[in-house]
Amino acid sequence: MTEVSNSKKSKFNNVIERINSFLDSIYFPISLLAIQLLMYFLGLDIFNIALISLIISYCFIFKKNQNVLLVVFLFMATMISVKNSPGVGGPTNEVNGYYFRPEIYISAIIFAAVPVTIAIVNAIRNIVSKRIEIDASFVSTIVLGISFLLNGIFNTPFNLLNLMYGLFMFFFIVLLYFAILPNININKENMKLLAYQVAIFTLLPIIEVVACYIRYAATGNNPFTRGNYVFVGWGNRNTVGMIMLVVLSIVFYAVKYETNKTLKAILWTLTVLSIGVVILTFSRQAYIGLLILISLYFFIMLVRAPKEKKKRRTIHLLTWLLGSISFLLVFQFSGIFDFVGFDINLSNRLPLWKKGIDAYISNPLFGQGFYFLGGDKIVRVESLIPLFTHNTIIEMFAACGLFGGMSYLMYRFITTYKIYHTMNKEKAYPVMACSIFLIISFNSLVGLSTGAK
Repeated sequence: MTEVSNSKKSKFNNVIERINSFLDSIYFPISLLAIQLLMYFLGLDIFNIALISLIISYCFIFKKNQNVLLVVFLFMATMISVKNSPGVGGPTNEVNGYYFRPEIYISAIIFAAVPVTIAIVNAIRNIVSKRIEIDASFVSTIVLGISFLLNGIFNTPFNLLNLMYGLFMFFFIVLLYFAILPNININKENMKLLAYQVAIFTLLPIIEVVACYIRYAATGNNPFTRGNYVFVGWGNRNTVGMIMLVVLSIVFYAVKYETNKTLKAILWTLTVLSIGVVILTFSRQAYIGLLILISLYFFIMLVRAPKEKKKRRTIHLLTWLLGSISFLLVFQFSGIFDFVGFDINLSNRLPLWKKGIDAYISNPLFGQGFYFLGGDKIVRVESLIPLFTHNTIIEMFAACGLFGGMSYLMYRFITTYKIYHTMNKEKAYPVMACSIFLIISFNSLVGLSTGAK
């Protein structure tokens, strides 16, 4: 009986090992890419959600090294199809009630609840087993989470949506820290695999943006003009640009350290196509991010270059900076393309910032809550997603008061310092991603939420 039991256990372990080997290979993102694109164009979002839920749950239970979740989260962030997007977007401003059908949203809640429940168990296990180091990062994460919970707590009338959104943000940031961070291990060997998996992911937004251009051109419009038609279901042009910049930072690592000429050519092709997609978004925010990203890449090459190559690398960096800035200025002042889009209200941001400052002054300790500007109109449900001020710092002070604003600044400072302080060759490229993310999130709420208004 014992031999039969051991045999079954051995077979089960073999199956788990094979699945883990598949997840830690380039075949996994290729397979997930094919499935997600199929579901995207067929509009079968619920199957995407179920698959992502299954993968995340499996990784939480059976994988010790959970680096692959960093790739899975990219696919999770891009799994909503343009056909079923719950927001208003695209050239026709169409809306869709897909996610408000009972069978869909109930299923989505169940699929989301499974990995969240497992994540909570893992977080408790990590705390009990003392895998979480109680340091400045730990304290800043907890304090920031509490500030989310207390957003607008003394505001009258009390808005229950503030509490619900605060709970969501609390669980999001705390679970990421306690359930996942202890199981992430970045070193030379697995950094290269991660970079390849991320490089494969870039094909998803590339294909979807090209499809968006084709769809827009089919309506008889000129697709090569700055407009809001770059809408892919899971985000607008700014969201697409942000995602591409973050993944490009990691892809640069694979490009730099790949020695096989064929693979290097493929990676360069993906890099060029990804940069092309950033350009096609016509997002000023993305253009500035791209300028900074490539400048950081040249700077890393300069710092790590041997003495005999430093002069040449310095010339590369200066040439890029002068060339790109000149390019932007020529196009701006020639009227070919308005990169700046400047007006006296900074594209209507100043009125939003003033409302945020007024909200903070009216309730300075814990703020007016995330819904002080109201909510976004989504199909038949209004105020489901709060509107934001296009400035992370003002948003935090307005929504969560002095306590939340200072907690956010402390969290940003400590986590950024820790990343840069412990940087090595493998971490240089994730640090590039962090830099781009910080720069972009300073001007919008992408650092705290899935959408910025």
